[in-house]
Amino acid sequence: GFRTAGGFELDLNGWIKGDPGRQRLASALLIDMSGMGHLNRQFGTRFGDKLIVAAGSLLEEVMRKNRGYEVVARFRGQQFLLFFGDTGPRNATRAAERMRQSFADALFEHGEHDVEVSVCCAVTELQSKDDAASLLGRLNATLAAAKQSGGNCTMLEEGDGPKTVTPPDYQIPSRVIVVE
Repeated sequence: GFRTAGGFELDLNGWIKGDPGRQRLASALLIDMSGMGHLNRQFGTRFGDKLIVAAGSLLEEVMRKNRGYEVVARFRGQQFLLFFGDTGPRNATRAAERMRQSFADALFEHGEHDVEVSVCCAVTELQSKDDAASLLGRLNATLAAAKQSGGNCTMLEEGDGPKTVTPPDYQIPSRVIVVE
């Protein structure tokens, strides 16, 4: 039920055209599920596809609703892309950490197997000169830095290179998600 990468780009271009002076804050978040190749080899690609659907449901559950302009897209493979209109990068980073910690505290059940999933998150602000390609390029570079740092973290890019976010400790309830 999420937008595709193309749908995201259309929404982003609409946002940019609707705010030509770039007066409104906007930020983007790229989430990558770690270890999907290993899980696909262990349980098969059908399980991987079902796990991605379950992950999307978890994102939908932990997103705050009716707090402004938000777009969620299934980006590539095991990646999700979120756009937060009227939201600066620090608030988008808080949302990213809430989502990352929700994945860390969730257990995905597949038959008799318990599967843990961690994610890497990359956050950046939409800058005045950005188009979809430059925004996505910065997000991809930030995500690569998060993966290289060991994963299961959030990195923020504010114009001076990706920096690891010191995570606040959200009291996230543990949950079990059945992947059928």
